[in-house]
Amino acid sequence: MKKKVVFFTILTTLICLDSCGIYWKGRTPEYEKFRYTCSDSPAIHSITIKETEVPVRICTSENDKIYFHYYLPDDDSSRYEIGEEKGTLSVKNITRPNMGIFIAGDESESDSYKEVKFELFLPEDFDGRLKLSTSDSDIWTGAVALEEMKAESYDGDIIFENTVIKEGLNISTRYGDIRGTLAGDPADSSLEMELSAKDGEIQLSYIDGSVFSASSSLQVFSKPFIIVS
Repeated sequence: MKKKVVFFTILTTLICLDSCGIYWKGRTPEYEKFRYTCSDSPAIHSITIKETEVPVRICTSENDKIYFHYYLPDDDSSRYEIGEEKGTLSVKNITRPNMGIFIAGDESESDSYKEVKFELFLPEDFDGRLKLSTSDSDIWTGAVALEEMKAESYDGDIIFENTVIKEGLNISTRYGDIRGTLAGDPADSSLEMELSAKDGEIQLSYIDGSVFSASSSLQVFSKPFIIVS
């Protein structure tokens, strides 16, 4: 009799917890990689990317196309809205909030989640504007050429590796660092930069060794290398 009472007590408790959105253990979804190629790459002059907690990488394209790789989970907790209109490519990651509380955390059946990232590939002759944001992850930009770039990350680093920025660079991170190297002509007075790392460091330099280094919350740089608070 006591065993039945204990059994029904446990069963009732589990039913109540489930109805309240409290579960014993969750499941990390399996992720699959996808590729999207712009239908008219030469017509694209502006790109906007809104990510969530996914690292973003900007790389050189292997051909003359603009394309990107992205990952989707098998539980439909994330999806992408993709559009091409009037020379603008827009990509937005929409995630469904986790509605449960998992007492013992998530159970992982594979390591596919470790590969999740957003990778944008730009051809060498791309000379447009790029605007991107992600919440808790890094933004890495490689050897591409951009007219203007605006990037935001709440808790990630923003990194450059031989990136050419011609007219405007506006980047900010709350808890991360801004670092890396820029390519191009450091004497180009047309480049305006606004860099913000509120609780991080700014260590940005040109390939020729001209160095930016600052630790205050907001720095606006104007050429030649004058820091204006």
